[in-house]
Amino acid sequence: MNSEQREMKLFFTSNLFNVLLLLHCSLFTVHYSLFTVHYSLFTVHYSLPPVHYSLSQNYFRSPLDIPLKLAANFGDIRPNHYHAGIDIETEQREGLKVYAVADGYVSRIKVAPNGYGNAIYINHPNGYTSVYGHLQRYDNKIAEYVKKNQYQLESFQVDLFPDSALFIVKKGDVIAYSGNTGDSGGPHVHFEIRDTKSEEPVDPLLFGFDIPDHKAPVFNALKVYPVNHSGVINGKAIQQRYSIINKYSNSYQLLENSVINVQGTIGFAVEGYDMEDGNEEHFTIYSLELIMDGKTQFNATIDRFNFNETRCVNAHIDYEELKKSNEQFLKLFKDPNDKFNAYKARTNGVLTINDTLLHHIKIIAKDAYENTSELNFKVKSNHDSKAPIATMKPANIENIIPYQYPDSFQTNDIKIFFPEGTLYDTLFMTYSSTKESPNYYSFIHHIHNIYTPINSNINLSIKCHNLPKNIESKALLVHLDSKGNASAVKSSFKDGYVVGNPNVLGDFAVMIDTIAPTIIRLNKANGMYPIQFKITDNLSGIKSVRATLNGHWILMKEDAKTQTFTLDSDKPFQTNTNNGFHLEVVDNKGNKATYTQ
Repeated sequence: MNSEQREMKLFFTSNLFNVLLLLHCSLFTVHYSLFTVHYSLFTVHYSLPPVHYSLSQNYFRSPLDIPLKLAANFGDIRPNHYHAGIDIETEQREGLKVYAVADGYVSRIKVAPNGYGNAIYINHPNGYTSVYGHLQRYDNKIAEYVKKNQYQLESFQVDLFPDSALFIVKKGDVIAYSGNTGDSGGPHVHFEIRDTKSEEPVDPLLFGFDIPDHKAPVFNALKVYPVNHSGVINGKAIQQRYSIINKYSNSYQLLENSVINVQGTIGFAVEGYDMEDGNEEHFTIYSLELIMDGKTQFNATIDRFNFNETRCVNAHIDYEELKKSNEQFLKLFKDPNDKFNAYKARTNGVLTINDTLLHHIKIIAKDAYENTSELNFKVKSNHDSKAPIATMKPANIENIIPYQYPDSFQTNDIKIFFPEGTLYDTLFMTYSSTKESPNYYSFIHHIHNIYTPINSNINLSIKCHNLPKNIESKALLVHLDSKGNASAVKSSFKDGYVVGNPNVLGDFAVMIDTIAPTIIRLNKANGMYPIQFKITDNLSGIKSVRATLNGHWILMKEDAKTQTFTLDSDKPFQTNTNNGFHLEVVDNKGNKATYTQ
């Protein structure tokens, strides 16, 4: 091989090496880029960064064609749960087209007289599920599928999971029409976005829906609490309330004091609200952070949660204050057995202050669009005080029910079992009983009070007095409010006791229900449909409603909030002829009422 040939080979080899190296680098770059994209999507899907950085900002369209105005926000405080989506106003009317917010398939269709009423669930390729509730009616093909299943199952209430290939939808397809079904206080669309795999709801506002909001949250009042029976605020071992004023812009301060005197173990809570542009509705504050001397002590940012933990909302609020005055104080400290996993800070927000230093407290409130307000004040302990720390030790401490493990309490007339996880904190339970009145077949049992929340149901057995054997099956537990009004607890008679599982504390007794439900025909004029009934029960509640026409089951649409039942309008018959229509209603104690035409 001559020199020229050697140079040619060297040139070719060198260039081939460079080409391969370049190709390898390019493939590495592509692979790295794909890895980066995959990692970014993984991060978005599981950690949901703040709204301004979400990669799903343009993925979903609006479920309605009108400007979006909210009637309720994600995480709003509701009885025993957090609101799992946003409520979109529909201009006080029904029948607006509801659209699929992205490509996907209908994965679930649920019809119920309460809750979300008529609802649709759509799974999307990006790992999320959109939910649409309180619908008036479904689009035609879905409506036909639902009715077919209702008649096959002979039930108005259905929970259907169609095959993924049955109802494939494109972004912008009409899937239903807005309504007021279920537990709806007026026409609107309840809209959710859930993580498909975990079924955890996620704040829809994190996905960039066009809802103008430049208003920061508002502070109204502050509460300071003694915690663990060892705290003192301004010399008193009881909670103290402070009014708040807006100092300037979105900066707030205390009206009465700039320094709060504290000693021992304390916690804070604030009352306030959030708003959006052009909307007078008040929403629960999205994010609250407690900072002492520059260090975060607690952060409650409710941007997603697990339905199994949503009852912990009762530990996040001042439950007693809400029951007494309907004011929502959001706590910035965590009860020992509060299992809610949406809290962001690792510390529990409970502060112990026994030194004589001046401590700076900052509470930051944010909404999902990062509009921010701050409340600033100071706390100090008079450690040199000669007075010992007063405590809030309960007067009656013989009935201590620990939160850490199961426990029970009983007398000759009552048995109470607290399963593990029932309590948010140790309960220093008070108990007494009152002799029965003519309306009750037991003593009235006063189990602590209605102002202490519990996280799950207790097992309660109450001994019956003077209950005739022939009506034992009609006996049931009732919970009595402060005015003596009774609400039924699902229960049964067993070995001289009535046994049930209430999810509240307070006053309980045994009553009987021997009265059949009431059926009232609402539109009595002769003619065609709709034929509608109002069906009520005096105590135990409706168990079943069954209508037949000439011996065949016929659909009746139920609205729980109005207690009305409407016959299927696709099955008309003349009301002035004998059509063999029969309606049977049974309550939870087996009392039966019928209507025949």
